[in-house]
Amino acid sequence: AAPGAGDGGGAGDGGGARDAGIPDGEIVHQTDFESTSSTCAGWNVIGGTARPVAGAHSGEKACLLCASVGNGNASAFLEQRLASSIGGTFTLVAWARNPTPPTPSAPGFSAGIVDESDVGVKVENLPLGTEFQRFELTKAFPPNRELSVYFAARTVAGECVVLDDVTFVRASP
Repeated sequence: AAPGAGDGGGAGDGGGARDAGIPDGEIVHQTDFESTSSTCAGWNVIGGTARPVAGAHSGEKACLLCASVGNGNASAFLEQRLASSIGGTFTLVAWARNPTPPTPSAPGFSAGIVDESDVGVKVENLPLGTEFQRFELTKAFPPNRELSVYFAARTVAGECVVLDDVTFVRASP
C-alpha cells in the first residue's frame, strides 16, 4: 500500500484547508523545493532521507530522496496528504532523474495519487536516466477523500532519485 493509505494521518503542508477555497488550480504548496530548509519542506519522508540539492530542473534546488542504508531493498517515500472535499479530476506533474548513472539492477522510480483506501493511479518502476524526465498522472476522485501524492525511490539502500517542479492541480470538477 502507498504511504498514508488508510492511516488517518494528517501531515503535510495544510493543502486540505486550501482545497475548499481553490476550485481549480494548484493544490500542493511546495512545488520547486527552493526552500532554505535542510529538508524538503512540507513533505513527509518515510523509509529514507530527503534534502534540497543543487542541480534542479528549474531554479537552484531540487529534492534528493534516498533509501536508508540498512533499509534492505525497501523503498523511500516522499509523500504529501491533502483533504479533497470538492472532488474532481486531479493531475500530478513532476520532473525526476537519477543523480548518478543507474545500475542495471536498479528497480526504478514510482509515483502515485491515491485515496485513503489506496485506490488511484500509480506508475511503477519508471526507469530514469541522469537527465530530468517529465511524467504526468491524472485521476478523478469523488468528494470527501484524503488524497496522497507520493514518490518512491524503489532502490537498494543508499540509492537516490532527484525530484523537482512538482505540481498537483484540480484539472476539472
